[in-house]
Amino acid sequence: MRARDVLTPPGGDEAHWDCNAEHFTAAGEFERALDGFLIRTGDRTVLVDAGLGPFSARGFHGGHLLDSLTALGVQPADVTDVLLTHLHGDRTGWTALEDKPVFPNATYRCHAADWHHFVDGPAPDRRTASKLAPITGQIELFDTDSPAAQAARACLIEEIETDGTPVASPHFAGLRFGRVLTGTTRRRWLYLDH
Repeated sequence: MRARDVLTPPGGDEAHWDCNAEHFTAAGEFERALDGFLIRTGDRTVLVDAGLGPFSARGFHGGHLLDSLTALGVQPADVTDVLLTHLHGDRTGWTALEDKPVFPNATYRCHAADWHHFVDGPAPDRRTASKLAPITGQIELFDTDSPAAQAARACLIEEIETDGTPVASPHFAGLRFGRVLTGTTRRRWLYLDH
C-alpha cells in the first residue's frame, strides 16, 4: 500500500502531494527520516525517541539514526538522555542492540504508565519487554505531564473536535483518517471511509 493511498484525506486528490515530490521514490513510496530528534543544551545531549532501529519490513526501512548522529558529531556515548515519547517500535529501535544499551551513558526516560503497559505490567508486550530489558538499569520513569503538555493536548483535541477536521495519526490502528466525536460522557474516534 502506498503512503498516498493511506494519507490522502477522503474525497481528496493527490495534488496536495506535489509540494513534497522530493520525498517520493519512483514507485510512489514516501521517504522521510522518522522518529528521532536531537537536542543539545548546556551539558546535555538529549535524543527524543530512538527511531526504528536496524529494521526493514512492510515498507519501513530503518537503520540510519546512528549515521545521522555521527554526521552531527555525536557518538552514542555522548548522549546523556534518551526521552521515549512512547514505547512503540518506531520509537525504541535504537534503545538496545545485542542485549546492550546503544547509548551506554544515557538515562532513558519514559512515562511510567507506558512502561507498565508494555514492559512490567500484568500483560506486557513480549517483544517490547525483550527489546527494552537491557536498559532497565538506566530507566527513569515519570508519571506526570507538565501543565504545558496538558494544555497543548486539550487545545489540539478541542480544535479538531470543534471544526470537524479529519485527522490521521500513524499511531491509530489502520492509519486511517477519522474525527473526534464528543459523547455525553467521553470522546470517541470515528474512522472515515475512503
